[in-house]
Amino acid sequence: MVIVCQQADRVPHADWLKLGLLCPMPRYADCVYYSSRCRPGRGERLLLDAMQRQTRVTVREVLQHGVAQPKDLKKYQTDAELDTFLQVSLHRLLNN
Repeated sequence: MVIVCQQADRVPHADWLKLGLLCPMPRYADCVYYSSRCRPGRGERLLLDAMQRQTRVTVREVLQHGVAQPKDLKKYQTDAELDTFLQVSLHRLLNN
């Protein structure tokens, strides 16, 4: 049996896996990672609980509550039009 020592810098990267120079990471689904210490802390649990209890609000609803003038919102009937309005508004806000 002959043992050949390979150096990664002398072998094309495409051949690394075939020659055993590269061991790909296992998939997470293979359950080989030890993650029992990765449990949320008290603050993270409280934050998640608060986020789960809040009601969903659409962008249009947020804009109706003072971010945009009502006359501006009436012009934008579709989501695409509203998206363009938001992009232009944010661009102006950030560049002033």
